[in-house]
Amino acid sequence: FNVTDNQAAKPIKAYLEKEQSQWQFVEPNNHRVNAAEQAIQTYKNHFISGLCTTDRDWPLQLWDTLTEQALITLNLLRTSRVDPTKSAYHQLHGHKYDWNAHPLAPPGTKAVVYESPATRASWGSRGLDAWYCGPSLDHYRNSKFYVPATKAYRISGSYDLFPQHCILPTFTPDPDQHVQEVSSELFESVQKLKKPARRKFLRKLARALELLATNNNPVSEGETTQQDVTTTEGGQEAIQNQNSEGDVIFQRVNDAPAVTTSNDPTNRNAVRTAPRTHQRQTRANTPGQLPAIINPDHPSTAQRKSPRLNAPDEEPIITIATPSSERIPLHSPNLIAFHAVNLLTQQVYADTD
Repeated sequence: FNVTDNQAAKPIKAYLEKEQSQWQFVEPNNHRVNAAEQAIQTYKNHFISGLCTTDRDWPLQLWDTLTEQALITLNLLRTSRVDPTKSAYHQLHGHKYDWNAHPLAPPGTKAVVYESPATRASWGSRGLDAWYCGPSLDHYRNSKFYVPATKAYRISGSYDLFPQHCILPTFTPDPDQHVQEVSSELFESVQKLKKPARRKFLRKLARALELLATNNNPVSEGETTQQDVTTTEGGQEAIQNQNSEGDVIFQRVNDAPAVTTSNDPTNRNAVRTAPRTHQRQTRANTPGQLPAIINPDHPSTAQRKSPRLNAPDEEPIITIATPSSERIPLHSPNLIAFHAVNLLTQQVYADTD
């Protein structure tokens, strides 16, 4: 029995009749009873939720690169209709998803990809800014990135992610939860040790617990430590630990910001495209590329040493509020009357005729 869309072609109906299979059309504009439409709607909602977790500066043109990871995560979240004890991914591929071989990250996350010495400059940065596009299923623990500097995709296993809308999972401020998790993991690891190593570790652990019970800091065998609180140049406090051998270990008290920004001035593309400051016309420099220098609104009125560098004093402009009928003084008193102009005009026209 098949529940299909609102319509079907005649060859499909003929094939169903030949196979003695019944069918039923759904109501028009009613997607709730159509399994295909429901699957499309579920995937669309899941994909939109993934787009909402992207970085604010993530280019929207890369939306198609997130479809593979969206399909994987959706099948991992949904159960199989054949066997409810398995996920849809397990039912389709025949095995569970290997998180160790193919780790996932929030889609559209900002990343820094390691730059190989064979491709970078001698003084170039060791990493490139990139965007996370999904896992690389053909590699082990590799992901696919888009690098804006090269305008190409790159597969790398050495990278660092900087998610913007989520925080890495950590324990609650209550120390009991951390202690319980560490103790359970410690007991499981101790049971897997061999007897000599287990006996040696238990003696060391018992000695450390005894020191903790007497409010003393446990230290390693044959080693003493000394702590001094110092202040760094940035104003942060640091604890300076010194052991018996004189080795100094600095431990930061204040945590660094979760996401930091950086610049790459030694990148070959940045050096090649950087505008020059000289005024010579060359193949790599065009004068006038830099923005013009804007003088302040109130320039300095101090006199320059050179007279030609001083701005000339502008003469004031005199405006007359009311009109005057007085005679305008002229330098030359030789005026031509309009009678003479009319007579001259008549003679010119008479000569032309």
